[in-house]
Amino acid sequence: MPPNPSLPALRRLPPVDVAIVGGGLVGAALAAALTAAPATAHLSTLLVERSPPPPPRSAAPPPPPPPRVPPSPPAHGLRTATLTAASVALLDAARVTPHVGRRLRPFHRMVVWDRPLPPVGLGEGAAGGVGGDAFTSGGVSEAFWGGPLGGRRRRVGGDGYGDAGGGGGGGGGGVFGAGGALGPAYGVMDLTAPGGAAMGAVVENDVLLAALYAALRSTPGAVAELRARLCGLDRPTPTGLAELTLAVEGGDDDGSAGGGGGGDGAAPERVIVPAKLVVGADGARSAVRTLAGMAWTSGRYDAAAVVANVSTATDTGVAYQRFLPSGPLAMLPLAPAGGGGGRAEPPVSNIIWSVAPVEAAALVGAPPGVFLRELHTALTAAAPPGVPAVTGVAAAGRASFPLGWGVAPSAVSPRVALIGDAAHAVHPLAGQGVNLGLADVAALVGLLGKAAAVGGDVGVGGRSWETWAARRARDNGRMMAAIEGVRRGFGVGGVGGVVRRAGMAAFGQSGGVRDAVVRYAMGL
Repeated sequence: MPPNPSLPALRRLPPVDVAIVGGGLVGAALAAALTAAPATAHLSTLLVERSPPPPPRSAAPPPPPPPRVPPSPPAHGLRTATLTAASVALLDAARVTPHVGRRLRPFHRMVVWDRPLPPVGLGEGAAGGVGGDAFTSGGVSEAFWGGPLGGRRRRVGGDGYGDAGGGGGGGGGGVFGAGGALGPAYGVMDLTAPGGAAMGAVVENDVLLAALYAALRSTPGAVAELRARLCGLDRPTPTGLAELTLAVEGGDDDGSAGGGGGGDGAAPERVIVPAKLVVGADGARSAVRTLAGMAWTSGRYDAAAVVANVSTATDTGVAYQRFLPSGPLAMLPLAPAGGGGGRAEPPVSNIIWSVAPVEAAALVGAPPGVFLRELHTALTAAAPPGVPAVTGVAAAGRASFPLGWGVAPSAVSPRVALIGDAAHAVHPLAGQGVNLGLADVAALVGLLGKAAAVGGDVGVGGRSWETWAARRARDNGRMMAAIEGVRRGFGVGGVGGVVRRAGMAAFGQSGGVRDAVVRYAMGL
């Protein structure tokens, strides 16, 4: 179709080698890694993101305020990433970790256990709404057992479990907790890395994102940043350059983060950017994937993740994960935020709790004390020794988000590659989503480095691209299958639960198998 002479011609920007669409954790990590790797540092890279860039954030604690000004309480972000050792190594190579500083919290041990069997001889008690008796400190609510809030539920006197499993992290022998005629009350996997190495590290998403942009800007001009929205993608021929049509955002606009024009209300300018390679790092609803006509299969779990930050009685430095009928509950240690004005900060952990959507709404909306009682019960009733008690919830509040999954059957198309959630979105179980995306980054940087070393076109497909896509599909598929298998396996009760706990016991007694799983969890 000939161009319409009544429409103004779009301004064309200089071509780039790599255009990354999506400046979140994975897209910014790719930009930083390309800049830091000697084999790819010379490539011209454009990072396109709709939202305003994160403000600079110091890795060191701020100076204490004047004496007469009360210090602000420490603030942690609600969304976190649990990085494997392999992911931390990638960030080290990309010169990102110095900008994270002390906000990166390593952990050397992980304790995983499943739900207890329902105790014998439970009485029945009536449950009220959220404002009444729906949460109690003396019993276990339906949020714990996996049923809807507000129905009838099992009640236990005293500490919540009586003699069936011990309260507050008690009652266990060997790899099993207290048991009875029905078998062990719970199974435990206690994991440590070989040689005392860190199994991984926890960091808040906003801290990591700010560190990624700080690393990018430490080398001025290495990566061009453009605040814009992708609205068109054209690939004239398999060997010709791809062309992105971008709606460029103004400076301080109306706060719509890419949905409107500049501050004067004018429509955003549209520009064309030719690129040898377009990388879609723009999330599960990827515009790159859609405009490239690439397939996507997805679904939703009947669950939502509740996130919160809580203070604990002790700082064990251990990552905990419990499997309940409603889904996994993780408690991850965080580094001090450094906002206490020189005062000692209480230990803080991040909570990620998978429950039914109606229960998520109830947990998010419950008063802090009610939420803490519910969380304490879910964490410590019939638990292995050492699980710390929760003592407070952060003033930043709680949030929830729906859980789903998705996968692109192929992550490559002429002049296009998908990474991160644009290629594979997974359940947050074990926090593997960011790690899978960073593994995509590492593999893609290696592939582009090899192409650049021989003077090749970094965006031309071929056997090397097919190999990259096949390997990433294999590795990501294995992880997604493992996550789904664990999610389904830990949801089995009754006799299946007893068999599962026996398997966990065998796992705990098999050093070779345990070490192999630990290394896999570390990304090694």
